[in-house]
Amino acid sequence: TYLACVDYDITYVKSLLLKNFFKSVMIIIFLLLLTLPLIKAIKTSYQQAEKKQKKLKVQLANAMEIATLGHWEYEVEKDIFTFNDQFYKIYRTTAEQMGGYFMTSTEYTDLFVHPDDREVVGKEIQKGIKTTNPKFSQTLDHKIIYADGTEGYITVKYMIDKDSQGKTAKIYGVNQDIT
Repeated sequence: TYLACVDYDITYVKSLLLKNFFKSVMIIIFLLLLTLPLIKAIKTSYQQAEKKQKKLKVQLANAMEIATLGHWEYEVEKDIFTFNDQFYKIYRTTAEQMGGYFMTSTEYTDLFVHPDDREVVGKEIQKGIKTTNPKFSQTLDHKIIYADGTEGYITVKYMIDKDSQGKTAKIYGVNQDIT
């Protein structure tokens, strides 16, 4: 009789475990069914945000082209400029013709800054690098040399980004052809 009781207890425990397992599975299925509309809404929201971001990028590119604006970034530590297609368009060339979207400050100066203004442009960049003001920004007009060798004029508006030690890490700028 003792063994029969033990056998009954084991069978009873197994049936309880099986019932609880099925209840757990049902709860999980129920929760998944509840969250499906939420997942779909999140996916739709993400797709709408992506679509809006693409539209804004196109609008920004169009505005920059209409205003003859070209964006650039300068990484101080690496001495590397990064340009975009519109930047090169201002200088009547392309990234492909110039060997890519990156160049050193010396390459940029030699190619595009008019010899009469190289010293002024160099001093302006040094102001941005040496300033202790984290909100420093400046505007400078200077002569340029287009890729075809002709001369022109641009307005440069730039601002800086400091690292955690307070040193200028990047300089961001926009050039506008005012020829």
